Amino acid sequence: MKAIITSIVFLLFAACSFVQTTAKGKTAQKHKQKIYYNVGSFTCGLAPASYHGKWGYIDTNGREVIKCKYSYVSEFNHGKALVAMDESSQTEGIIDTTGKEIVPCSYCFVTKDHACRKVNTPDFTKDYIVTQNQKFGKLFNNGTVAFPCIYSSLSEYENGFAIAQYYNIYGLINETGEVKVPFDYRRMHRVSKDGLVAVLIKQNEAYRWGFIDTNGTEIIHFKYEDVYSFSEGLAAVKENSKWGYINSEGKKVIDN
Repeated sequence: MKAIITSIVFLLFAACSFVQTTAKGKTAQKHKQKIYYNVGSFTCGLAPASYHGKWGYIDTNGREVIKCKYSYVSEFNHGKALVAMDESSQTEGIIDTTGKEIVPCSYCFVTKDHACRKVNTPDFTKDYIVTQNQKFGKLFNNGTVAFPCIYSSLSEYENGFAIAQYYNIYGLINETGEVKVPFDYRRMHRVSKDGLVAVLIKQNEAYRWGFIDTNGTEIIHFKYEDVYSFSEGLAAVKENSKWGYINSEGKKVIDN
C-alpha cells in the first residue's frame, strides 16, 4: 500500500498544554500548537506526520505517538509500517504500531524487478526478499533472518523454490534457504508446476540446455541450444536451429 503524503500544511494541536496565571490570579488553559507540514491517511489508527523534516505518527487525537525521527515512512498495513532513518542510504526497516522495531533499518526491501521499494510497502503478510551491501537474502515475516544476504541475485519464489545466483553460477534454494540444487549451472529458468527446471551447462566447449527436477536429477538430456520453461505440460526447445515442443518425458510432440 503506497503512503499518500499530502503537500498541504496541516495544523494540529498537540495534546500537551500548560497552565498560565492571568492578571486576576485565575488560571487559564492554553494549548501549544505543533505544525505538521505533511501528513498521510489514517490506517490502523495512525497517520504519518512530518515535523521539521522528520516523519513519525499521530493518533486520531493529534497526539504524536511515534516520534518524528524517520526520513520517510509508509502508512500502516496489517499493523506494520516501512520506515527509514537515512534516505540517502536507501536502507529500511519495519515497525509495529507501538513503534517497536521488528526489522532494523539496515535492509532494502525489494520489488519483483529487484528495485528498492522506498515507501511502496511490501506485503506484510508474507516473507521479505531484501538486499544488504548489494547482496540478496530473505527475512521471515516476523523479522527473523531466513538466510543472510549472500547472493548476487535471487528470484521470486515459485512453487516453493527460488533461483539464487552465487557469483556467476546458479542453484536452487527452498523457503528456508536450504540448497536443493547445487550451484553447478550457468543459467537456470523458473521451476514449473511439473517440478522441472531448465538449466544450462557447458558441455564439450558448447553450452547446452536440459531439464532437471528439484532434487538436481537430470530428467531431460542436455542437448538443446535454447529452451523455455514447461507450461501446461509442454516446453519449447531449439535443436539444430529449429524450434519445437517436448513433453515432460523429453519426447517431441510438435515439430516445426
